[in-house]
Amino acid sequence: LKGAYLSGADVSGAYLRGADLRGAYLRGAYLGGAKEYINSHDFTQEIIRRHKNFTPKEWQAIGQIFTFKYCWEKIIEKFKKEVISIARKLEKDGFDEYIKKVVS
Repeated sequence: LKGAYLSGADVSGAYLRGADLRGAYLRGAYLGGAKEYINSHDFTQEIIRRHKNFTPKEWQAIGQIFTFKYCWEKIIEKFKKEVISIARKLEKDGFDEYIKKVVS
């Protein structure tokens, strides 16, 4: 899927573990019901973009998530409170893999 144009696509039920979404255009795609998306930073960025209701402190953590894509543990350690808050908001949007990762 690298570089794919997925606008308008329905990825509900898609199993994304190991999927390479780098450069994939996800805006307008239906993302609900996707599975194993926790390590797809492109997927994470898109659902964060769609939510938009974050505090300035949460945006600081999001900036780290967007910049340091493969350092979840360090980001969680440094911004624990904010990351939990972000994960709870995304959980309400139907994306619960983040809260499971953060509170485990």
